[in-house]
Amino acid sequence: SAFVLHEIVFQRGIDGVIEFLQSLALRYPHARFMFVEIDGDIDNFELLRTPIGAYYRCYFLLHELTAQQLLTQSQWESVFLSAGLKLLAKETTDDRVDPTGIEIGFLLQPMGLN
Repeated sequence: SAFVLHEIVFQRGIDGVIEFLQSLALRYPHARFMFVEIDGDIDNFELLRTPIGAYYRCYFLLHELTAQQLLTQSQWESVFLSAGLKLLAKETTDDRVDPTGIEIGFLLQPMGLN
């Protein structure tokens, strides 16, 4: 899924998203899951001044105005671990498409699988 988990955080909190992920892992114990989210820890404001940064400025503003919490990459990793999911890989967008590195894809599977 893309940009869904932070919506669950907004509606049900961190514990709610952990419960959601645990329910997925229980229902599909042999599946791999891929989630794309935004790294809410942007400290390079020069990147936000680039043409692609204009999109993110609006994105961050919208989420600020609606009081939606955007988690940092390390917070997402902690959520996944708390939900019993193992991080297999993570990637950001190709620099030729989006040099900000703000969008992060996480590939996960339930712990205990090889």
